[in-house]
Amino acid sequence: MENATDTNAESLWLAISQRLRETLGETLHDTWFAHAEARSLTESGLVVTVANDFTRDWIESHFRTFVAAAAAVVLPTVKTL
Repeated sequence: MENATDTNAESLWLAISQRLRETLGETLHDTWFAHAEARSLTESGLVVTVANDFTRDWIESHFRTFVAAAAAVVLPTVKTL
C-alpha cells in the first residue's frame, strides 16, 4: 500500500512536470524530466530523483529557476527541491 505522502509527492511532481512541459516545450521536458520521479514530500521540500548525477547537475545548472517557478505555483509552501 502506498504512503499518502508518497501519493501527494507524486501528484505534486506531475503538476510541476506539466508546468515545465508547458514552459520548456515537449522536447526539452522529455529529454531532462521525463524519467524524474517524486520520492518524498516533507514540510520543507519535495524530493525528486533522476537517473544519474549528470542529469541532476544539468537540471540544477540549467533549469533550477524553471523548476522553482513551477513548484512555487503548484505548492507555494515548498521551500526546497
